[in-house]
Amino acid sequence: MGGWVLDILVEYLVRVVMRIVQLLRSRSWPTVTAQVTSSFYVKAGFGCDIVEIDYEYRVNGQSYTGMHNKPWFGAWGDEYAARFPRGTELVVLVKPGEPSVSVMERPGSVEAEPAKVESD
Repeated sequence: MGGWVLDILVEYLVRVVMRIVQLLRSRSWPTVTAQVTSSFYVKAGFGCDIVEIDYEYRVNGQSYTGMHNKPWFGAWGDEYAARFPRGTELVVLVKPGEPSVSVMERPGSVEAEPAKVESD
């Protein structure tokens, strides 16, 4: 039993570290406003629970979709997912020259002024 709990904790930590690396690599990317299309809590049978937030954004008139997976350790995952109902605005970072690649900047934030992203 102890090994199983340790496996879940390791998966959670790996997901957190991957998220930090993703944010560091994208910190200079321009931002656009996105809208949540769905959000839900996935209770894992094995491994780490996840809150998934799906969103849609536009760059140069073209529509794109993205997904943010937040590792969740503990209770209240449903309540966290409920903070992002369909239509909620948030800010995403968009990779220059590759607008189909995006990263949610800060869940629930819309402070950044959307910037126009140039595509190749």
